[in-house]
Amino acid sequence: MPLDLSEFKALIEENIESAEVQIHDPRGDGRYFEATIISPSFSGKTIIEQHRIVHKILAEKLDSDVMNTVSVKTAIPEGR
Repeated sequence: MPLDLSEFKALIEENIESAEVQIHDPRGDGRYFEATIISPSFSGKTIIEQHRIVHKILAEKLDSDVMNTVSVKTAIPEGR
């Protein structure tokens, strides 16, 4: 069963402190997502480390074929 946007958003928000999450399902099939995640908890981490955090949260969904691919952009809030 494909993942819906609200479930995807909830997974991130529950696991990354103060996350601002924007998600897009460009194909509309619930299997490919583009996500932008902004969180102060990324401060001091490299982009690779930030992406690893996100992918670890989504690993079960990716491994179980609930979703096929996620394109991730991460950032810290401006002024931090």
